[in-house]
Amino acid sequence: MKKILFLGDSITDAHHNLGVDDRGLGDGYVQMIARQLEESGEEARVENRGHDGFTVQGLWRMLGRDCILRKPDVVSILIGCNDVGIMMNTGKSLNEQGFARYYQNLLEEILTETEADIICMVHSYFPIQRNTAGGFPGFSWQSRW
Repeated sequence: MKKILFLGDSITDAHHNLGVDDRGLGDGYVQMIARQLEESGEEARVENRGHDGFTVQGLWRMLGRDCILRKPDVVSILIGCNDVGIMMNTGKSLNEQGFARYYQNLLEEILTETEADIICMVHSYFPIQRNTAGGFPGFSWQSRW
């Protein structure tokens, strides 16, 4: 049975620690994906490790406890709302906050410390452009599937 781990901010968290459901998945997209997997007959253990208010730096700081020690097969990451909020409220750019550096550290640590495949999700308000190789600028893709 595959273990699928979801990391992120409040959008991932979706009240998962408040008892809104009996499995600790919250009332958001993580619970919806778990339900769809069950309905399709896919056997997977889904875990929600989202944290309300987290930035990419916070996610990286808690990576050992929330991800590495759990030995997932698949890791889904959705992070960035609060980093953008900091930028909007303080004028400190994503670059000044080290967003790309912390995100790269996060990905590298998952790849070197686990056998997990990684799914990187983005919020629709981030300006994303595909390069001609089919990837995204600043990130390379590695899959173990």
